[in-house]
Amino acid sequence: MSKVTTPQLPHLQQAWLPATGREPQAGELPQRYKFTLKQYHQLGETGIINPDIRMELIRGELVLMAPKGTPHEVCLTRLIRVLLRAVGQQALVRVQSPVIIPPDSEPEPDFTIARLRDDEYLDEHPQGRDAHLLIEVSASSLYIDRTIKQALYAEASVEHYWIFDISARLLEAYSAPQLLRPNAKDTDERFGYGNKQIFTDADSISIPGLENTQVNLMECFPPVR
Repeated sequence: MSKVTTPQLPHLQQAWLPATGREPQAGELPQRYKFTLKQYHQLGETGIINPDIRMELIRGELVLMAPKGTPHEVCLTRLIRVLLRAVGQQALVRVQSPVIIPPDSEPEPDFTIARLRDDEYLDEHPQGRDAHLLIEVSASSLYIDRTIKQALYAEASVEHYWIFDISARLLEAYSAPQLLRPNAKDTDERFGYGNKQIFTDADSISIPGLENTQVNLMECFPPVR
């Protein structure tokens, strides 16, 4: 196994808080090291990454995942029950499992509705093209899910992407991934979805690409108290 080496980062005190109190100059800013998928996997295999710390690889950078509050967990639990019942044997329901997006991303969406495969992805995790649908359950992560994650999934040609907005009790359903702003400097602004639909908790929706999968959204969100 090849050894993973990373550059030494500047001391945070020097990088962010110069003694003079002035804003840091370009040379004082911390270096940002980007990982490939291979390097990221090696970090896990060698124990450099603590398995108890939840993180994702997003565009080469290690991103800590938001803590899971009780509303998120209740919604997650209810969705497991609802999705397994709706999907049946038509697809695989994967929960908080990696999705490979070459060359340098491995997010862990809350749900991946993956196309059937004989080995059930034993040899490798699903890629964007393998997903009927990706789902994020959003509370504190709503901004990230609407911007960085949405652009990443669209660029990977994930055909359908849902966001369960727990606070508003709304489902945002995105489809038709495409290049929206080819001249945008920021990668996260170039890609997105051409279609967006909003559903309330009183609505029902079908899982795209599958038959007879009507989902009652009232059964997915946490109970109203």
